[in-house]
Order: sequence, then structure tokens, then C-alpha cells
Amino acid sequence: MPRGPEPPTRANPAGLTDRQVEILRLLVAGRTIAEIAAKLVLSVRTVDHHVSAVLQKLGVTSRREVARAAARSGCCEVAATAAPGPVPGIAGYGSSWAG
Repeated sequence: MPRGPEPPTRANPAGLTDRQVEILRLLVAGRTIAEIAAKLVLSVRTVDHHVSAVLQKLGVTSRREVARAAARSGCCEVAATAAPGPVPGIAGYGSSWAG
């Protein structure tokens, strides 16, 4: 049985999984954690975990830095177009996670 990351994860410059890229795109679009959970039919806690993993892989500590870091790393084409401005929907995103 092969070990290690799946091919799409290895191909991603930041080492993000397909699910993490999907969540990153929604974060960059300004979606709250609760909105992402509802859209992807996941628990808020699961999305919270994915967001933490994305932040770690991008080397940032807050949601405010996500779009710029994603654009710099080239891991998500949506992020590159959204990077110049602030990420909307930072405050009150429906979770206990503070970023």
C-alpha cells in the first residue's frame, strides 16, 4: 500500500489536500466557518481543523493573512485574484476559533 500524500497534494505548492484547497477558496471568498461547514456538509469542528491545517501549511497565524499567503505560494488560483484587498468576513465568522 503506497504511503505519503496523494498526487494532487504532492502537486500543490503548499502541500494542501483537495479539501483544504476547497476550504481555502471559500475562506478567500469571505465565507465564515459556519457557512463553509453548511456548504460542504461538514461539522464546524471539522472545518475548524481544516482551517488550522491550511494556516499552518501556508505559514500564517490568522485568516487576515490567508489570501496573500495563498497568492504567494501559488496554491490556489482564486486566492491570486483576491489577494490585493482585505479578506471580507473576518469578524464574527460563526466559530469559537479566533484568527
